[in-house]
Amino acid sequence: MHSKSWIIAAVTVALTVTVAVAAPVREQDPELVYFENVRDENGYSFSYKTKDGQFREEQGTIDPETGILRVTGVYRFIGTDGETYEYSYEADENGYRIVEKPPPAGISNTVLLSLVG
Repeated sequence: MHSKSWIIAAVTVALTVTVAVAAPVREQDPELVYFENVRDENGYSFSYKTKDGQFREEQGTIDPETGILRVTGVYRFIGTDGETYEYSYEADENGYRIVEKPPPAGISNTVLLSLVG
């Protein structure tokens, strides 16, 4: 099986398993505030939020030319220290990685660097 065919087959299985596994969770888990899972011929998207402050949102699209699944998303949780942590990520043929978020608008790099020391 060519690698492109293998990737498409793996994505199809993963998407099918995701929908099959995730669908009943909403009805069984009272900790969920909301849950959404959408799948179509171009890929998928899902999001959820729990009562304890966890949040995750993810989109996956298949590049029609290469067959490679490209995923972007964000997750957020409240740590044991009471602080909220949020991470953006992406995954593709180069693996999974956290994506640096740009600094908030209105704060110059000079000001940010002065705060760091």
